[in-house]
Amino acid sequence: MSESQLSARDRLRLLGAASAAMAAPGALAAPAADRYPRNLTKDDIDRWMNELSNWGRWGKDDSAGTVNLITNAKRKQAAALIREGISVSMSLDADIAPNPAKGPDPAKDPVPSGCRQFTQVKSYGSGGSVTTSLKLGDCPAADAPLPAPAPTPPAEGARDGGGRGNEPRYTWQHVMRSTGQNMRGPSGYAVDTISVNYHGNNTTHFDALSHFIFNGHIYNGYPASVITTWGAEKDDVLAFKDGLVTRGVLVDWPRFKNVPYMGDDEAIYAEDLDAWEKKSGVKIESGDCVLVRTGRWKRVAEKGPLDLNKQAPGLYASAGRWLKDRDIALLGSDVVQDVRPSRVEGVNQPIHQMFLVAVGTPLFDNCDLEAASDQAAKLRRSTFCMMVAPLRVPGATGSPFNPLALF
Repeated sequence: MSESQLSARDRLRLLGAASAAMAAPGALAAPAADRYPRNLTKDDIDRWMNELSNWGRWGKDDSAGTVNLITNAKRKQAAALIREGISVSMSLDADIAPNPAKGPDPAKDPVPSGCRQFTQVKSYGSGGSVTTSLKLGDCPAADAPLPAPAPTPPAEGARDGGGRGNEPRYTWQHVMRSTGQNMRGPSGYAVDTISVNYHGNNTTHFDALSHFIFNGHIYNGYPASVITTWGAEKDDVLAFKDGLVTRGVLVDWPRFKNVPYMGDDEAIYAEDLDAWEKKSGVKIESGDCVLVRTGRWKRVAEKGPLDLNKQAPGLYASAGRWLKDRDIALLGSDVVQDVRPSRVEGVNQPIHQMFLVAVGTPLFDNCDLEAASDQAAKLRRSTFCMMVAPLRVPGATGSPFNPLALF
């Protein structure tokens, strides 16, 4: 078959096979500065979308990508890391409106002086469903008429992305259908409905390989048309329905630098990962889940909201190539992996683009790595057994989830 007869998908699959061969030991002869430059352009990223491609590496029908690198032996290696029997969640609490009976949560909605008043608002959907929300305003004087809710700055979580006008916006909705206050008798069931708009900056979630469309395609060359109003007919989250167990590696950059948290737009480069490996004594290996802690939640507690759409600490694009060379299976962080601004003009999130589309690596966004960081430091280790179970939702481009670190 001539080159002109090959489809774009076939050409990228061939390049993916060549890329896998290049990642073999001994293939990385280029100097680090040349292989992992700090001055990447959009043309470089476009070229890497071909050079780093794993399309076809695990067959033309694959939707699991680098999760294929998590072998039975890798799972056994991970299980052997459970020594103390300690389990630590790496998820945020669901970002829901506070309980009006309790008032605002001081940790999430600090009130420097005075007091606040909650007004509960109900909106009725076309199907008769009821959604409750809260408006937050300053408390009036005892003899003053009730004022309109005062504008309040968005707080982290509901607070990262703002909301409609000055009202808080929450990514989770929790509606009680039956409570202990409306039962017909002394016995019965409490029933509720939970919904979530999980993609974005406020919810700990799993990005499946259908989440990013580049030049009309998703991972493994499937056309964007396979994502319909029903959902993703290819590369959906069901590729991971049996869960994921592998070695987790915590790259705790603030502890490495002996600072509480990274700068708001601080970048981690490939040579930084080399330095971290040397100091930690841990070598990142094939099939690992790499989690990068920036200290986001400590920074938020100290300084207030961080708008990740404008600024975020994280990985520079060439660090992504470094991780691809190590053949990792999964990548996550307490932000959204990419440093922002990306420092690559014309490419907003090169890490997301390369890993979800070309490399085929699922991503974990907005993890809470603080407790895992403390536990790892206490035990003087950076590795643990990582357990992940995304929801089995056919057609979903990802899932909210609760990743666990077992020490």
